[in-house]
Amino acid sequence: MGRALWLRREHEGAIGELNQSIRLSPSYALAHYGLAFVHCQTGDPTRALDAADMAAHLSPLDPMLFAIHGSRTFALLRLGRAEEAAEFAVRGGQQPNAHVHAHAIAALTLAIAGRIDEALAERRCIMSLRPDYNFGQFEEAFHLLDDLRRIYQKAAKLVLIPE
Repeated sequence: MGRALWLRREHEGAIGELNQSIRLSPSYALAHYGLAFVHCQTGDPTRALDAADMAAHLSPLDPMLFAIHGSRTFALLRLGRAEEAAEFAVRGGQQPNAHVHAHAIAALTLAIAGRIDEALAERRCIMSLRPDYNFGQFEEAFHLLDDLRRIYQKAAKLVLIPE
């Protein structure tokens, strides 16, 4: 229900449902990840870090580890910790099942951290996966607050991911 409400942009309701899921099943890693996912984009980035830590602790080999790292990346950027965010973005992109958005998070975050050569290598990976990929598709996948959207729009220009 939390993810469904997030898709409807009912972020507060999503957080409430995800917290309820965690109350009912404290060891459910996917609920902790879901909470991190919502908080990192539209809620409290510090709570997002706590939830991402718990998800990774509960399920260290989780097939969604790329997304857990992505949530941590967004939260760290919102807290002004770009270099640390870049490290987690790279970890997300290195997961064996990382999809195009994980590589976009890595490319954009590396650019923000000033690691342009690595960012361009991630961009090449993106283009091999989805040659038509653009920043609009990135934005559609997430509900970024204006602060994070502006940061990533600037980075998209640095690594030539068209809008």
